[in-house]
Amino acid sequence: MSNREDWFAVSSFLYSGISSKISLCKDFPRLATPQNLKELEDAIKIYSKNCITSGKYLQEEYQSLSESLVKQSMEDKYKREPPQENILARTIENYRKQERFDPQQLKQIEIGLQKEIDVSKYADPSYDVDQMLEIRWGLEDGADVNSYTDPELNPREMERKRLNMNWGSKVSEEVEVEVKDEYDMEI
Repeated sequence: MSNREDWFAVSSFLYSGISSKISLCKDFPRLATPQNLKELEDAIKIYSKNCITSGKYLQEEYQSLSESLVKQSMEDKYKREPPQENILARTIENYRKQERFDPQQLKQIEIGLQKEIDVSKYADPSYDVDQMLEIRWGLEDGADVNSYTDPELNPREMERKRLNMNWGSKVSEEVEVEVKDEYDMEI
């Protein structure tokens, strides 16, 4: 092989690598860090200066990448939601302002919000803290809690219904499942 053919092969290899990296950054914008973009820009300059084939298409691909990143950044800026902590704080504050819940009930609501479950199922002052806890546990397990969201049911009845749904077998009315420690820990 001649020196020119070797250099052409190296040029083609470099072109392919740079082009692939540009495509990767287009497909996965989180990889388009300032450092990666600077490296790409430098690689294109070096390629254009030293390689046999033109770097024109690489420069066009890079320009297209830059434009798509700017566009994506602008779209993200308008789509951004407030940070989750702010939503949580604002929501728990709304419950506090209602002045209908005692501190233990508020704690159950806050735990539910942190775990991103639908607290509206139990954020009702007619439930005591143990009833709220049973409903929250059911929601965390993905159970349909509607069958036991009755304030007239005591916490142990709610517990039996929840356990029956989760385990698929009947929990005996006579056998009390002792979870007092769990209640004490969570409350």
